[in-house]
Amino acid sequence: SIILPPTIIGLLTSALAAYAFAKLKFRGKNALFGILISTMMIPSIVALVPSYTIYSTLHWVNTPLPLMIPGMFGAAACVFYLRQFFAGIPTETLEAARLDGVGYIGMFFKIMMPLAKPALIAQGVLGFVGGYNDYFGPLLYLRTKNQTLQIALNSFVAKFGGDWPAILAATLVALIPTVL
Repeated sequence: SIILPPTIIGLLTSALAAYAFAKLKFRGKNALFGILISTMMIPSIVALVPSYTIYSTLHWVNTPLPLMIPGMFGAAACVFYLRQFFAGIPTETLEAARLDGVGYIGMFFKIMMPLAKPALIAQGVLGFVGGYNDYFGPLLYLRTKNQTLQIALNSFVAKFGGDWPAILAATLVALIPTVL
């Protein structure tokens, strides 16, 4: 429940940014896209202390907010992937819509989003699985009452180390959402 809404909102914000980078003309577009792509080269461990400090100041530690809110702003890899997909859609399609009086937002929701369903589904699945299987973020920001299934599974393995049928049953239960 804490993974799906941020994934959907993150997909929408990433798609909007990708649409702007792929089809709109504005000053500094290539420089901004270069900065966005360069953020993918920064290891996430570098931002660990500053982000924890910010979340602690906001009193978000031991709440699901540090796991949800950043995901709602999209991801650079998702923007890059969707930009490449949107760049493959013929510009003439958008020009025809513009002649019919459709604005930029209308073109995005009426033309680009329906055409991008396969790419959005692929990025949605990747985002969901990545958020669902995240271990380090919940371990850092959540305490024992609010732990995620992966952390609970790890503590279950530590507690029942030799009981393999119970461990495999718990692993199967943890696997069900990603298989669905």
